[in-house]
Amino acid sequence: MAENRKLKSVIRDVLRGVFGVDRIGDVHVVRTSNEDDEEILRVYVVFNGTDDQFDATLASGVVRRMRPRLLQELTEDAFPVISYLSSSDMKTVKNAVG
Repeated sequence: MAENRKLKSVIRDVLRGVFGVDRIGDVHVVRTSNEDDEEILRVYVVFNGTDDQFDATLASGVVRRMRPRLLQELTEDAFPVISYLSSSDMKTVKNAVG
């Protein structure tokens, strides 16, 4: 549980650094495997803003900033796959994946 809190904390910190504190809400992380059986982190993020406020250019660089922090601070080498959601969609995700 503590490991998951640290993981979410690093991820949230990176996201807030990129988008701004007020734009990032709840973060939910699910450890799973991809189709090649490699471990990944499914990262679900509530984006607090309109579609017009979501900057795809910033979003495309998030993983590049996140990976070094995960490796250095937590020795976490699973690749993060990020999905940006509304608050209502996050409730659905949490009910579906736990």
